[in-house]
Amino acid sequence: MKEDIKKILFAVLLVIYCNITRLTAQNLKPILIRPFGDSITYGVGFSDWGTCYISQINQQLCMPPAMAGGGYRGWLTLLATQGLGLYFTTEGYQSGGSYYLQWLTNTQTHDGYPGYRTDQLIQFSTFASFSNFTLIHAGTNDILQNKSYETAANNLFSIINNVLATNTNTTVVVAKIIQISSINQVYSNLNSQIQLYNTLIDSKFNALQTDLKARVRIVNM
Repeated sequence: MKEDIKKILFAVLLVIYCNITRLTAQNLKPILIRPFGDSITYGVGFSDWGTCYISQINQQLCMPPAMAGGGYRGWLTLLATQGLGLYFTTEGYQSGGSYYLQWLTNTQTHDGYPGYRTDQLIQFSTFASFSNFTLIHAGTNDILQNKSYETAANNLFSIINNVLATNTNTTVVVAKIIQISSINQVYSNLNSQIQLYNTLIDSKFNALQTDLKARVRIVNM
């Protein structure tokens, strides 16, 4: 899992850093990033604790800072404080799964919902957003729950289109989903679905109308 997080981090940093280093230096204000997706966005491996449970979405929305967590978001925050020249804050409708350094640097907010499929994430993609960049990694739970990869891809691009329409100033960075460790035949079958899903992401991206396509980046995990 640590290697997977490093791959996500590298791809995200590469896309963002290449696009915004000059913008950051000129404006001297933080770039606003909206992490969006499921448990990988929430912060894989983080223990749920806190006092702000919201039953409608089964999430802790104001979890206090802890000593570890944040998944790839935590690594992004950590590396950004080590002289990379990337100055950013985050936005989102919850802050669960974040760790203490993210709270100190105002990078704890996000839209990561553990266990959520793409159809369940669509509602959040219509919420108001002001981010310069929206990072999306979604679809893993659709595959794990034996949902159609075609439907998942359609839902993913509904999410993308909603984000682009809601926030006309954002660039969307879409990650192809990470394969599952092939420890048995069941996981091998799931990985074949993941490969088909990732291939369909490319096809749907290529079919976007030109003005929308210019605002979307696909990164391969």
